[in-house]
Amino acid sequence: MDSETFVAVGSLPHLEWLSLSGARMDRNSLGMLSRLKRLRYLNLTRTNLEDEDLRHFSELKALEELVLDDTSIGDNGLAWLSLAGLLPSMARLRFTR
Repeated sequence: MDSETFVAVGSLPHLEWLSLSGARMDRNSLGMLSRLKRLRYLNLTRTNLEDEDLRHFSELKALEELVLDDTSIGDNGLAWLSLAGLLPSMARLRFTR
């Protein structure tokens, strides 16, 4: 996905379900996702995300399910999700390597 596509996705305030499996993202793209306040499901399987990239999701308070399979996310990223207060409201968090 190119940056224009991420801008378009970020302008959909009522979006609740999004799969970006296999997408390559940069910091600006991740910032666009933080606008999706109603997002309940986010699949980021096989993306180039790293632990520090999860800080962009602190505003996604409606997130119920996050899929991080086959990413570089590790213990530090999961700890960050916990500190941001996202884990208690999440019904499902999946991450395998």
